[in-house]
Amino acid sequence: MDLRPLDYGFWAAGTILELLCVIWIWRRGLHRQLPWFATYLGLVLTADLAAWWLWHQVGYTDPKTFYIHWVFEALLLVARALVIAELCRDTLAAYAGIWKLSRLLLLAAATALVSFALGTAWGAREAWPAFIYSAQHGLEMATAGILLLLLAVCRYYRVPVRPVTLWVAFGLGFYAGVQTALLAALQIWGNASIPTFSLIRSASYLMALGTWLTAAIRARAEQVSGPVLLPVGLYEQTAPQVNEQLQKLNARLLEILRG
Repeated sequence: MDLRPLDYGFWAAGTILELLCVIWIWRRGLHRQLPWFATYLGLVLTADLAAWWLWHQVGYTDPKTFYIHWVFEALLLVARALVIAELCRDTLAAYAGIWKLSRLLLLAAATALVSFALGTAWGAREAWPAFIYSAQHGLEMATAGILLLLLAVCRYYRVPVRPVTLWVAFGLGFYAGVQTALLAALQIWGNASIPTFSLIRSASYLMALGTWLTAAIRARAEQVSGPVLLPVGLYEQTAPQVNEQLQKLNARLLEILRG
């Protein structure tokens, strides 16, 4: 299987953007705020560089390439799932009741995802790749749903979200949404649509990388400038109304979970 020049272009552009993201995340110290996201991007970059070397030095038909590819896919699957949990924690940890319930929901979603992947891979000729492949698609759908719900809750209850966290969640959610839509479309149009869908997937991934890189570059300026505050009198009038519903929900959840 030969790659087209456009495929090489997307591959090179993605690798360069991944490297820049890793550099700026470490320069801004964001690896301390979102360690799993930094780890995930580091793994993606390593996997791309390894794939490039294996493709041209070993060959894509070599068993070594096969095993290394699926080992990286497994690592990336786990890392991406932990990034989702990390984004939820970074946003909701200040509300103990809501975060405790969210952890239970995330654990339930992970259990269902693993069970579904095991059921799909059971009896398959190559069980390990089949398991990872099924888990990846399940995780894409779960990612889009979880992050959409997280952002909707934060907007409705006016939960403060750090800009970097917001844009990382947006990038992941956007890419996961595109992946989910392409998978559904593939069932309709069949394998003949794979080349076109591959280009759409690659373009959407570059857009997500561009979002993360922009957020990382601007992180220091956003932190230094500080928030734009309302006048003291106006804030004192509006703050109780803004937080009342969220505080009640948090207290109620704590009562339920303790009981």
